[in-house]
Amino acid sequence: MTNGLNIFICDECDTLATMSVEGDTIQSNERTTMYKLTTAYDNNAPHHTMQFNNALDAVNAYNKCVDWGMANEYATYNLTEPSGLMHTKHFWRNGNVNGK
Repeated sequence: MTNGLNIFICDECDTLATMSVEGDTIQSNERTTMYKLTTAYDNNAPHHTMQFNNALDAVNAYNKCVDWGMANEYATYNLTEPSGLMHTKHFWRNGNVNGK
């Protein structure tokens, strides 16, 4: 190993990580956690994606999703945590709401 700062993206957890390396010793490991909020209309691929560094901002944005938006039938809002846990809301044009 060489001395320096290595920056990489963890594909499994979608986080940006940095490591300071001196010789064969890792000095520190910092992570920037990424929460994702996606919006999809009807049965289409996500129309809009937002990323957040902290849970509070992500949940506040997720809570603002309160109607079907521009969908013909329904809108789907997914909030994905860094652990992979996903929260989903469906807003139907006829007024029905469901989620998990």
